[in-house]
Amino acid sequence: MVQTMPRPRHGSLSREATEAIRHRFRPHTRFNIADHRGMAPETVARGVARLERKNLVKRTSSRRIRVLNMDGLHQMQNRGRGPSA
Repeated sequence: MVQTMPRPRHGSLSREATEAIRHRFRPHTRFNIADHRGMAPETVARGVARLERKNLVKRTSSRRIRVLNMDGLHQMQNRGRGPSA
């Protein structure tokens, strides 16, 4: 049986947008990220902690984070470094 998603409410994402986000944000461990970026896993952990202090992300479990402020992350990316703490 194929399950369908409920019709989006005003202001919510369409099914296509949700699927695009799920595809783009596949789960990765800090070890995978560190290996891909050429850095130590501890550096990745410190970076996530810094993003939490800036209220841009929140750890929802030991293996998951939730993006709280996508615009803030984009601003950091465009500046090339984060705002001062």
